[in-house]
Amino acid sequence: MKDYLTFNITCHFGCAIVNNDYSGLIDGEEEQLNRFLDKLKTDYKTTDLIMEAFDDEPQFTRCDVTNLMSDCIKFTLEISE
Repeated sequence: MKDYLTFNITCHFGCAIVNNDYSGLIDGEEEQLNRFLDKLKTDYKTTDLIMEAFDDEPQFTRCDVTNLMSDCIKFTLEISE
C-alpha cells in the first residue's frame, strides 16, 4: 500500500530538490536541506519529493526544512508501507 506525506518547503529550495542545483542557496542552507533529505532517506527509505502544482501561489507558513516562516510550496513524498 502506498501512502503520501506532504511537506511545506521554502520556494527557493525547489531548484535544489527538483534539479539538484544548489547554486541559489546561501551559507548553511545546503547543509540544512541535505540533513532534511537524509532524514527522509532514513525514515522513509526515499527522498523522491514531488513538487505539487507549481502554478499555485506559495503559502506563508512554516518550512519543514528550516522551521522558519516563509513562502512555501508543497512537496509530496510517496512512501510504501
